[in-house]
Amino acid sequence: MGQLNLGLMYRDGDGVSTDYIQAHMWSNLAASKLTGDRRKRAIDCRVYARVNMTTEEVNEAQRLTTEWKPKTWEVIRQELKIGLPE
Repeated sequence: MGQLNLGLMYRDGDGVSTDYIQAHMWSNLAASKLTGDRRKRAIDCRVYARVNMTTEEVNEAQRLTTEWKPKTWEVIRQELKIGLPE
């Protein structure tokens, strides 16, 4: 649901700048994991974004979707320097 919510936020410019590439990417990721009505919402978000995108932008969104990997807590701690010696 978090990925779907990000997709909707980027689609609508809700708290972030409207970005159809990000909307497409996040809703695409969400649609791959959700079922039922939630999956339909993710697909609808992706379709709305797609209508407003060029072919190059769709290709970029697909590339970002393919390359996206969730971060582990270890990576996050390292990035934030939490629990690491000075």
